[in-house]
Amino acid sequence: MTVARRLLPVLLLLLSACASPVWRSPDRPAACVDWYAQLDGAIRAAATGYAPYHRLPDFPYLRSDRFLASLTPSLATDEQWTFWQELANRRDLEARILEWRNLPLAVPQRRELTETGLRRQLDRCSAQLLAADRRQSGFREALRQQAVVPDDYRTLYRFPLYPLAAVPVSLLTERARDDFRRWFATPWDRLPVQGQLVRFSPPPRPRLSAAARRRLLQRMAANPLALPVPTPDEAARLFAALAPELVVDVAADFDRFGAVAGEEDGWRIRTDQPTVYHYLSWTWLDGHPALQLNYSLWFSARAGSAPRIEQGPLDGLTLRITLDRTGEVRLMDGMNNCGCYHFFLPTAALVPRERSPVLAPGPFIPASLPADFPRQPLLIRISSGWHQVQQVATDAPPAAGQRSYRLRPYTDLESLPLPSGRFVSLFRPDGIARHSGRIEPLLLFPMGVADVGSMRQRGHHPIVLIGREHFDSPDLLERHFCQP
Repeated sequence: MTVARRLLPVLLLLLSACASPVWRSPDRPAACVDWYAQLDGAIRAAATGYAPYHRLPDFPYLRSDRFLASLTPSLATDEQWTFWQELANRRDLEARILEWRNLPLAVPQRRELTETGLRRQLDRCSAQLLAADRRQSGFREALRQQAVVPDDYRTLYRFPLYPLAAVPVSLLTERARDDFRRWFATPWDRLPVQGQLVRFSPPPRPRLSAAARRRLLQRMAANPLALPVPTPDEAARLFAALAPELVVDVAADFDRFGAVAGEEDGWRIRTDQPTVYHYLSWTWLDGHPALQLNYSLWFSARAGSAPRIEQGPLDGLTLRITLDRTGEVRLMDGMNNCGCYHFFLPTAALVPRERSPVLAPGPFIPASLPADFPRQPLLIRISSGWHQVQQVATDAPPAAGQRSYRLRPYTDLESLPLPSGRFVSLFRPDGIARHSGRIEPLLLFPMGVADVGSMRQRGHHPIVLIGREHFDSPDLLERHFCQP
């Protein structure tokens, strides 16, 4: 990935603050403009906004994310622009359906439309607005500027204590990493057990050889941007084929992950229904778009042996597998769902880049990914209470207990059915999980992360306290790794 491609989205974001505040097309059909405005007004009033995708202020039918924004500097042909706009429109469609579904049932836009009717109206009006906008000069440049996604750090929070707080935060980070290094250096059967090891297995895996993955990825990338975009069936096949085995140290109910169920005043974890939620993402690798499979699991609380400052309701992990354009697994990384304790487990195909010594701890690489994955299923050992990854393997002693888990789309978290018949997201419109607060902000607010320690929605995971970095930063891998 070139330096220009990394820096241009940042420069565009800065320039957009000085550019003309609005972009308008006089040819837009007024009925569609008004319809979008009314729907947006209802969504704002009911606080059902969808955080993972970034709204383009002057283009209500398009939404972006960090990876889509990273594509805009290299868009050259009409075909590439058309495909990019199609992807941005799909994101808006996905977001608006969830926002609409979560509206109170009495709101006119919710009461008077069916989901099928909503889709038809969105398809019709987005096509009309796009056709009108394409005729205007400056359209593409406006898209480039407005597609840039703001980061999740608050500069104001960092003034003036950030430089002072960075020193103890760096030291505490290294102390926690020492614990992780000891875990990964300890043989699986010698790791401490606080309760009982229970092995949670995914549904039966479909056969998917390396050659089959290569053909599948090539077929997905047959588009103007060479971007691997799977169909729902293709995505489901990949998620099932590469799903990990989870070996959890279960000492109490808070160590049993499960399905998230909506309640009128919050949520609860159905431990009788072990569930892993999944979603797709993309990154840059070797100068090419790479597909990522994200697996997210949720516990009722962080408790037990976890540091006191981090304890509180709701906890979780996200584990992510990155495939290169040939379908080979190149890396697994993961984090707690607060964005905390991010780590990399690369294969031998990736070598960490050398770093200049700075105060920031830098990328954490406690071990490598087993060489025989995915020929053999990946086993992931998870601690009690703190819910940290302690070890990975493809062969391990039998666990005392055995259960299975099901795979569900991440969007299930973003529209939970309630007993009243309404739907509600697990997350607030700012991407913070409801009722998951901690006491960490009292001490760590100078690091610039709002509601630090709370669980967060995809697309809103700052993963460092010193500097600025996100789990979905599109150049995350290319900045930290290179080919040998």
